[in-house]
Amino acid sequence: MSKRKIIDESDARVCLAGVLGSGLSLREWSRANGIDGRSLHMWRLALERRAAPSARASGPLVRGVVELVPRAETLSGGSARYVLALAGARLEFDDNASPSMLRCVVEALRAC
Repeated sequence: MSKRKIIDESDARVCLAGVLGSGLSLREWSRANGIDGRSLHMWRLALERRAAPSARASGPLVRGVVELVPRAETLSGGSARYVLALAGARLEFDDNASPSMLRCVVEALRAC
């Protein structure tokens, strides 16, 4: 069964409240509720980082998390297509993009 990724901050906050109220670990709660535990964990870290005053003083301000989640498969039945458009640049890739290739692209963008 495919686990559902967290859609946005509001979704993350609702799920994290569910974890707290359940008495279960994040992993146990995620499995029981069909949620991708890695996605929820990353949102939890981002929200904790945003709330921590020391993180603001020592590092860059975290404005939010962008998690690319495919909405539907292409009509041909192939892999989902992702498009990231930011400040006049456009990056397109699909599910066949390797993590190492995406890492190289992100490193190149950080250098700009």
